[in-house]
Amino acid sequence: MGKLMGDSQLDTNTAFEDGLEKSQSVLKAILASYKYRHYGIGWINKRRLRRIIEGFESMLTLDPTHEEALFGLGKTWQLLDQHEKSMTHFAQLTKTYPDNALYWYELACEAVELGNWTVGIDCADKSLERAQNDLPLLQGYAGLMIVTEQDTKARQVVTRLLEMDGSNKHSQSLYTMLDRLQSDEIYRPDMFEMRNAWRVANYLSDEARYRLDMGGS
Repeated sequence: MGKLMGDSQLDTNTAFEDGLEKSQSVLKAILASYKYRHYGIGWINKRRLRRIIEGFESMLTLDPTHEEALFGLGKTWQLLDQHEKSMTHFAQLTKTYPDNALYWYELACEAVELGNWTVGIDCADKSLERAQNDLPLLQGYAGLMIVTEQDTKARQVVTRLLEMDGSNKHSQSLYTMLDRLQSDEIYRPDMFEMRNAWRVANYLSDEARYRLDMGGS
């Protein structure tokens, strides 16, 4: 007797769930690795990252709009400094999940990394519209504005950050940076330096927000 009609779909669903379970632990490792981003890729070597990419891509063959797989690919390519590929996945996320501020922020980072400041600022503004009280994202936005020489916008957001939590050290450092930039005491940081500073300060925020937005544990 042949297989029932539902068996093939059941096999696919089982494979999908297995992939999803594995990807959750992998994604956690990728996000946590940003704590050490200024030292390089850290303990996640490039060979392992290539296998991770293959796993997420196989999930997208089952569901081209799968949120976790798109996000995982975007973060993995970002970690490998393949910003055009990373930007492609974050762009897809903003189209499929347009209300998620984190995806607009990540897209803004990649656009600025690639030198497209106009798109980067526009995407950052869209991120801000969707998360006006999210402290880590506001810090990220201020950093992007500093990199793209939008110091007036940056100062407005930093002032707000200090009103939200005046003891936050990263917010304080952004305020000091703006003052020192204005007096030409320091050079303006690039996207790589600013993102590293933000990641080290808030590297767990991505994972926490990711879990919250996607209903994970």
